Amino acid sequence: MEHLVAILDKFLTGSSRTGWLLLIFGAAMISLGRFDVFPAPEIIPGWQTLFWGCLALGATMLLTSLGAWIFGKAQLIRDQNYEDNKKEAQVLHMHRTGDSNVALLPHGELVALLYILRNDEQRFIDERFRWEGGARLIDRNIVYRDRSSNADGVFVVNDFVWARRAEILASNNRHIPTFKPW
Repeated sequence: MEHLVAILDKFLTGSSRTGWLLLIFGAAMISLGRFDVFPAPEIIPGWQTLFWGCLALGATMLLTSLGAWIFGKAQLIRDQNYEDNKKEAQVLHMHRTGDSNVALLPHGELVALLYILRNDEQRFIDERFRWEGGARLIDRNIVYRDRSSNADGVFVVNDFVWARRAEILASNNRHIPTFKPW
């Protein structure tokens, strides 16, 4: 009995190729029997039942394969949407954190941020920025490295901070240097 269950399990979890084979074989043999073109003139009725079984088993295997494929695609889309939503949430959290950290900046870092905002370039290139004074702005999520660029020295000001640049510049009436403060 265990061998019979193992064989049935193997057939039911078989590939779609096996399903197509059984479906075509069953349909061909039934069609040949209906038109009396069957290889043997006197066919035993049990064979017709076997051919119908092959046809039904092949159709079942194909429907099962189709269902598994659809379920797999739906799960892949769901997982992709989850990852996209997770990334969006992380980016939003990074922007909000950077925006709230502006109020906590010490004088040297605030002067560097004011210099960047005054130049009206949200995306800027500076090879020395990361190593000479910009690291703290990066750590505080106010400025981040541009991942879309292959170059190392390309940085972007946080979107939330950039949207408030006029307010930040107006509230800090300090002398903004004309040279890079880093």
